[in-house]
Amino acid sequence: MRSPCYGLGMKTFILLATLCSLFCLSAEATPTHYQLQPVESSLTVRLYRASSIASALGHDHVVAATRWIGTVVWDEEDPTACAVSITIPVMSLRPDSDDLRAQFDLGESLDQDKRQDIFDNMISESLLFGSEHRLIEYRSTGCLVDGSVINVSGAVTIRGVERPLQVPLSISVTDGQFRATGTFNLNQTDFGFQPFSIMAGAIRLRDEMIFDLAVVGLPE
Repeated sequence: MRSPCYGLGMKTFILLATLCSLFCLSAEATPTHYQLQPVESSLTVRLYRASSIASALGHDHVVAATRWIGTVVWDEEDPTACAVSITIPVMSLRPDSDDLRAQFDLGESLDQDKRQDIFDNMISESLLFGSEHRLIEYRSTGCLVDGSVINVSGAVTIRGVERPLQVPLSISVTDGQFRATGTFNLNQTDFGFQPFSIMAGAIRLRDEMIFDLAVVGLPE
């Protein structure tokens, strides 16, 4: 004959197992989905003059992305599970604001007519071809931890050409805000167009594009 305590013991075991299961599930960290905030963020690319006899006649440039959209999935307990997606309309790019030229120490301010000429050249068929290729896109495929840096691997599409890209990011979450900063380089010729030049190449830009990002995200 079984002791009355047998049934009580089994019920207690089941109760404890259920509580443990619930506790373990609630304790598991889950990824947070963030919407990136363009107004509070900065996505820029710097373009410098190539060395030449006439290079003093040209300008270095900085171009800012505006009205872009982006999302991040981030789990502080498992950084390798991160995901990043950014889409930038080419027509929303804005060159050489006074603030950014000062921030990057690019010299004198450029007037509005000059900035419009730069924009028109930038979106022309020989460069970004904005009327045909309206978006610049980045989609991540994986994330690796390297000390305090998160290396985000993925693919970037510019002017309809897709290339692999790894972006090293410093990431933090404070008071519910996601923040990431990083710098990376790309070459214009890798995307099928030549750097801007005039005067038979006497004044021209380097092939290298230097991207700087400092983004802020809020939970969705």
